[in-house]
Order: sequence, then structure tokens, then C-alpha cells
Amino acid sequence: MTDRPIVPEPDVPPPPAPAPRAAPDLVDAFAALLALVGVQFVVGGIGVALLAAAGVEVAGAPLLAVVLGSQLATLVVLAAIVRVRGRPLRLLAGPERARAVHVATGLGIGAGGVVLAYGLNALLLRWSGSTEPVEQLLLEELAAGATAVALAVVVAVVLAPITEEIAFRVLLLGALRRRVGEVPALVGSTLAFTVAHAEVAVSQPLALVGLGALGLLLGVAYLRSGTVVVPIVAHATFNAVSLGLALSASAFGTG
Repeated sequence: MTDRPIVPEPDVPPPPAPAPRAAPDLVDAFAALLALVGVQFVVGGIGVALLAAAGVEVAGAPLLAVVLGSQLATLVVLAAIVRVRGRPLRLLAGPERARAVHVATGLGIGAGGVVLAYGLNALLLRWSGSTEPVEQLLLEELAAGATAVALAVVVAVVLAPITEEIAFRVLLLGALRRRVGEVPALVGSTLAFTVAHAEVAVSQPLALVGLGALGLLLGVAYLRSGTVVVPIVAHATFNAVSLGLALSASAFGTG
């Protein structure tokens, strides 16, 4: 019997590592901002026009239903932009996989955001001597009944945090960070977030300072956690507290 030479088995290469999630670029970011403004303007305008044509008062629950529809449309368009750009939908969640601890972190940051934003506003109002209250469309419609309150909660605590955090933090902040670095990206995305809420400046311009501080806090939370869950939960917490305060003020006749 002839001895055969022992041939070593070839090394089996390790399985390929999963491809990293595609990072957003400036095209993604600006398309998202256009969607955030344009879709809500177009859908909202069409909804208001239909209500007026039907003889329905454009206020309260009907108006909030239009806002809800525009928010849903914006989410659909944001997802479509990501897919058309050839990127996976998981890009919308951020580079890190979300865990339960991120929800708890978001709640804590949201509570801190309430203290930060409202505290800054109170200090500035006291310093300036201004007594003008902050007025926002959503808060003004809360007195229209239970249906209006329910719609306001869905819009402010669910949909707005999701759409805005995806647009301003995941896409805009993520793209700017790649292009200009972390600090300029935080500044740029925070300014965009503040300008998007400029309606409060009509009644109380100083309130924009608190909103800017909140936007900066949400941006830092996203960068440090790597998942959009943290700023979404924080944003939702802030809006929930704001709605609660507005309802309390309305119930006790102080608003």
C-alpha cells in the first residue's frame, strides 16, 4: 500500500462581515428638508382647501386631521427618498441598533430638555421684561374637544418627533458631520431645526432660544447614541410635557 502525502485542507475564509449601513450625504439631507417643508405645505394646503370647499371650519379636529395627514405623507416621502437614492430603509434608524436602554435614555434626555428649554425661556423673559406668551397652532387647537386633543397627541408625541428627528438628525446632521465635522454639523442642523419652528417667533421670539437649545441637545443625543430612537423619545417626551402644560393651563383658565 502506497502512502499518500498528507495534503493540508485549505483554509476556509471567514464569512464576510455585514455591510455597514450606508451613510447619508448632502443630497439625502436637502431632499429630506424639501420634503419636510414642501410635502407638509402641499398636503396641508390641499387639505385646508378641501375643508373650506366643503364648508367645514378650518380649526380644531378637522385642521389637526390635515396636519396628521401631512405628517404621514412626509414620512412616506422620506422613506421614498432613501429608497430612490439606493439606500436601505434601515438608514433612517441611524448607524447603531436600538436597544431598550435607548428608550430610557431618551426619556431622561427629554425631561432634561424640558428643564433646559423652559428654564432658558423663563430667564430670558424675566431679563427682557416681556410678557407675551408663546403661541403655536397645535397648542391653540387643544380647546376644541377630546378629538382635537387625541389628534394633537398623535401629531405632537408620535409623528412630529419621528419625521423631524429623521430629517434633522439622521439625514441632515449625519450628512453634515461627514462633510464639515461634528461641531459645525451640530450648529447647522440645530439652526435648521430652530428655523423650522420659527412660527413661535411671531408671538415670542425669545422662545427660539429654548428651541435651539433643545435641538442642540437632541443632536448630541443622536451622535452619542448612534440611534434615532434616543432623540425621538426625547423629542416626544418634550412635546408630551408641553401638551400637558397647555392642557393644564387651559383647564385652569391660565392660558
